[in-house]
Amino acid sequence: MRSKAAIKTDTDRKVKGYFYIIRILYRENFGFIILNLTFILACLPIITIPAAITAMTRIEIKMLKGEPTTIWHDFWQTLKSEFFVSLKCGLVLAVFALLTYVMIGLVSNSELPSLIQYGLLMFYLVVLMMLTIVSGYVFASISILDLPVRDAFRNAIILMIARIHYNFLAFVIIIVLYAISFLLFPLSAPVIVLILFSLSNLILVYNSLSGLERHIIKK
Repeated sequence: MRSKAAIKTDTDRKVKGYFYIIRILYRENFGFIILNLTFILACLPIITIPAAITAMTRIEIKMLKGEPTTIWHDFWQTLKSEFFVSLKCGLVLAVFALLTYVMIGLVSNSELPSLIQYGLLMFYLVVLMMLTIVSGYVFASISILDLPVRDAFRNAIILMIARIHYNFLAFVIIIVLYAISFLLFPLSAPVIVLILFSLSNLILVYNSLSGLERHIIKK
Protein backbone atom coordinates (compact mmCIF):
# COMPACT_ATOMS: atom_id res chain seq x y z
CA MET A 1 0.00 0.00 0.00
CA ARG A 2 1.26 3.46 -0.92
CA SER A 3 1.18 6.07 1.82
CA LYS A 4 -0.67 9.33 1.28
CA ALA A 5 2.16 11.28 2.89
CA ALA A 6 2.92 13.14 -0.32
CA ILE A 7 -0.45 14.88 -0.05
CA LYS A 8 0.75 17.36 2.56
CA THR A 9 -1.16 20.61 2.64
CA ASP A 10 -0.37 24.01 4.12
CA THR A 11 -2.93 23.24 6.80
CA ASP A 12 -0.85 20.23 7.86
CA ARG A 13 2.22 22.40 8.37
CA LYS A 14 0.35 24.79 10.64
CA VAL A 15 -0.77 22.10 13.09
CA LYS A 16 1.46 22.17 16.16
CA GLY A 17 2.34 19.67 18.85
CA TYR A 18 0.70 16.30 19.25
CA PHE A 19 -2.40 17.53 17.43
CA TYR A 20 -0.35 16.98 14.27
CA ILE A 21 -0.45 13.26 15.04
CA ILE A 22 -4.24 13.36 14.84
CA ARG A 23 -3.97 14.91 11.38
CA ILE A 24 -1.44 12.25 10.34
CA LEU A 25 -3.80 9.51 11.55
CA TYR A 26 -6.65 11.08 9.61
CA ARG A 27 -4.53 11.47 6.48
CA GLU A 28 -2.97 8.00 6.53
CA ASN A 29 -5.92 6.13 8.16
CA PHE A 30 -5.74 2.60 6.71
CA GLY A 31 -1.96 2.88 6.30
CA PHE A 32 -1.45 2.63 10.07
CA ILE A 33 -3.48 -0.56 10.17
CA ILE A 34 -1.33 -2.08 7.42
CA LEU A 35 1.79 -0.92 9.25
CA ASN A 36 0.62 -2.36 12.58
CA LEU A 37 -0.23 -5.75 11.05
CA THR A 38 3.07 -5.83 9.14
CA PHE A 39 4.97 -5.02 12.32
CA ILE A 40 3.28 -7.83 14.25
CA LEU A 41 4.05 -10.27 11.44
CA ALA A 42 7.69 -9.17 11.33
CA CYS A 43 8.07 -9.62 15.10
CA LEU A 44 7.04 -13.29 15.11
CA PRO A 45 10.63 -14.63 14.80
CA ILE A 46 11.49 -12.53 17.92
CA ILE A 47 15.04 -11.82 16.75
CA THR A 48 13.64 -9.47 14.11
CA ILE A 49 11.89 -7.19 16.63
CA PRO A 50 14.58 -4.45 16.67
CA ALA A 51 14.73 -4.34 12.87
CA ALA A 52 10.93 -4.27 12.71
CA ILE A 53 10.92 -1.26 15.04
CA THR A 54 13.48 0.47 12.81
CA ALA A 55 11.40 -0.28 9.71
CA MET A 56 8.21 1.05 11.31
CA THR A 57 10.10 4.10 12.54
CA ARG A 58 11.47 4.93 9.10
CA ILE A 59 8.02 4.73 7.52
CA GLU A 60 6.46 6.91 10.21
CA ILE A 61 9.24 9.47 9.85
CA LYS A 62 8.39 9.68 6.15
CA MET A 63 4.73 10.13 7.05
CA LEU A 64 5.54 12.91 9.51
CA LYS A 65 7.77 14.67 6.97
CA GLY A 66 5.19 14.34 4.21
CA GLU A 67 7.30 12.04 2.06
CA PRO A 68 5.68 9.28 -0.05
CA THR A 69 6.28 5.71 1.04
CA THR A 70 5.09 2.28 -0.07
CA ILE A 71 4.48 0.69 3.31
CA TRP A 72 4.83 -3.02 2.53
CA HIS A 73 7.86 -2.65 0.23
CA ASP A 74 9.70 -0.03 2.31
CA PHE A 75 9.09 -1.91 5.55
CA TRP A 76 10.71 -5.16 4.41
CA GLN A 77 13.48 -3.39 2.56
CA THR A 78 14.42 -1.44 5.71
CA LEU A 79 14.14 -4.55 7.86
CA LYS A 80 16.68 -6.32 5.66
CA SER A 81 19.12 -3.42 5.26
CA GLU A 82 19.10 -2.36 8.94
CA PHE A 83 18.78 -5.80 10.51
CA PHE A 84 22.22 -6.17 12.09
CA VAL A 85 22.66 -2.62 13.36
CA SER A 86 19.12 -2.73 14.77
CA LEU A 87 19.85 -6.06 16.45
CA LYS A 88 22.93 -4.59 18.16
CA CYS A 89 20.89 -1.68 19.51
CA GLY A 90 18.07 -3.95 20.55
CA LEU A 91 20.40 -6.26 22.47
CA VAL A 92 21.95 -3.35 24.37
CA LEU A 93 18.52 -2.06 25.38
CA ALA A 94 17.29 -5.55 26.27
CA VAL A 95 20.31 -6.25 28.49
CA PHE A 96 19.81 -3.04 30.48
CA ALA A 97 16.08 -3.69 30.85
CA LEU A 98 16.64 -7.30 31.96
CA LEU A 99 19.37 -6.43 34.46
CA THR A 100 17.22 -3.72 36.02
CA TYR A 101 14.21 -6.04 36.22
CA VAL A 102 16.22 -8.88 37.80
CA MET A 103 17.91 -6.56 40.28
CA ILE A 104 14.66 -5.01 41.45
CA GLY A 105 12.97 -8.42 41.50
CA LEU A 106 15.64 -9.82 43.81
CA VAL A 107 15.51 -6.85 46.14
CA SER A 108 11.71 -6.66 46.24
CA ASN A 109 11.47 -10.32 47.24
CA SER A 110 13.52 -9.65 50.35
CA GLU A 111 11.95 -8.55 53.63
CA LEU A 112 12.11 -4.83 53.08
CA PRO A 113 9.65 -2.19 54.31
CA SER A 114 6.83 -1.53 51.87
CA LEU A 115 7.98 2.07 51.46
CA ILE A 116 11.33 0.91 50.07
CA GLN A 117 9.60 -1.55 47.76
CA TYR A 118 7.40 1.23 46.40
CA GLY A 119 10.54 3.27 45.91
CA LEU A 120 12.07 0.43 43.91
CA LEU A 121 8.94 0.26 41.77
CA MET A 122 9.21 3.97 41.03
CA PHE A 123 12.88 3.51 40.21
CA TYR A 124 12.01 0.79 37.70
CA LEU A 125 9.40 3.04 36.11
CA VAL A 126 12.02 5.76 35.74
CA VAL A 127 14.43 3.29 34.14
CA LEU A 128 11.63 2.07 31.86
CA MET A 129 10.98 5.65 30.79
CA MET A 130 14.66 6.24 30.11
CA LEU A 131 14.95 3.06 28.03
CA THR A 132 11.78 3.87 26.09
CA ILE A 133 12.91 7.39 25.26
CA VAL A 134 16.47 6.34 24.45
CA SER A 135 15.16 3.58 22.17
CA GLY A 136 13.03 6.14 20.35
CA TYR A 137 16.01 8.36 19.62
CA VAL A 138 18.26 5.40 18.75
CA PHE A 139 15.89 3.77 16.26
CA ALA A 140 15.06 7.15 14.73
CA SER A 141 18.79 7.85 14.34
CA ILE A 142 19.31 4.49 12.63
CA SER A 143 16.44 5.29 10.29
CA ILE A 144 17.64 8.66 9.03
CA LEU A 145 21.32 9.02 9.94
CA ASP A 146 24.41 7.01 9.10
CA LEU A 147 25.81 6.77 12.63
CA PRO A 148 27.77 4.12 14.53
CA VAL A 149 25.77 2.46 17.32
CA ARG A 150 27.89 4.17 19.97
CA ASP A 151 27.17 7.63 18.56
CA ALA A 152 23.46 6.86 18.25
CA PHE A 153 23.29 5.95 21.95
CA ARG A 154 25.39 8.95 22.97
CA ASN A 155 23.08 11.34 21.12
CA ALA A 156 20.04 9.56 22.52
CA ILE A 157 21.23 9.95 26.12
CA ILE A 158 22.03 13.63 25.58
CA LEU A 159 18.61 14.29 24.05
CA MET A 160 16.89 12.30 26.79
CA ILE A 161 18.36 14.68 29.37
CA ALA A 162 18.13 17.89 27.35
CA ARG A 163 14.47 17.37 26.40
CA ILE A 164 13.26 15.75 29.62
CA HIS A 165 9.92 17.58 29.72
CA TYR A 166 9.03 16.65 26.13
CA ASN A 167 10.23 13.09 26.69
CA PHE A 168 8.20 12.72 29.87
CA LEU A 169 5.01 13.83 28.10
CA ALA A 170 5.56 11.35 25.27
CA PHE A 171 6.20 8.54 27.77
CA VAL A 172 3.05 9.33 29.76
CA ILE A 173 0.88 9.28 26.62
CA ILE A 174 2.34 5.93 25.56
CA ILE A 175 1.92 4.41 29.05
CA VAL A 176 -1.70 5.57 29.15
CA LEU A 177 -2.38 3.93 25.77
CA TYR A 178 -0.92 0.62 26.91
CA ALA A 179 -2.57 0.80 30.34
CA ILE A 180 -6.01 1.34 28.81
CA SER A 181 -5.42 -1.51 26.35
CA PHE A 182 -4.35 -3.80 29.20
CA LEU A 183 -7.25 -2.88 31.49
CA LEU A 184 -9.85 -3.31 28.75
CA PHE A 185 -8.44 -6.59 27.40
CA PRO A 186 -9.89 -8.68 25.70
CA LEU A 187 -12.24 -5.92 24.49
CA SER A 188 -9.19 -3.97 23.37
CA ALA A 189 -7.76 -6.88 21.35
CA PRO A 190 -8.86 -5.42 17.97
CA VAL A 191 -7.21 -2.09 18.84
CA ILE A 192 -3.98 -3.87 19.81
CA VAL A 193 -3.91 -5.89 16.61
CA LEU A 194 -4.90 -3.06 14.30
CA ILE A 195 -3.23 0.12 15.55
CA LEU A 196 -1.72 0.13 19.08
CA PHE A 197 1.91 -0.48 18.12
CA SER A 198 1.97 1.85 15.12
CA LEU A 199 0.20 4.60 17.10
CA SER A 200 2.40 4.39 20.20
CA ASN A 201 5.52 4.30 18.03
CA LEU A 202 4.27 7.31 16.06
CA ILE A 203 4.11 9.29 19.30
CA LEU A 204 7.64 8.23 20.18
CA VAL A 205 8.88 8.95 16.65
CA TYR A 206 7.29 12.41 16.65
CA ASN A 207 9.08 13.24 19.89
CA SER A 208 12.39 11.77 18.71
CA LEU A 209 12.32 13.40 15.28
CA SER A 210 11.67 16.80 16.85
CA GLY A 211 14.74 16.41 19.06
CA LEU A 212 16.98 15.13 16.29
CA GLU A 213 15.98 17.87 13.86
CA ARG A 214 16.47 20.59 16.46
CA HIS A 215 19.78 19.46 17.94
CA ILE A 216 21.49 16.84 15.74
CA ILE A 217 20.54 17.13 12.08
CA LYS A 218 22.15 20.06 10.30
CA LYS A 219 19.80 21.62 7.80
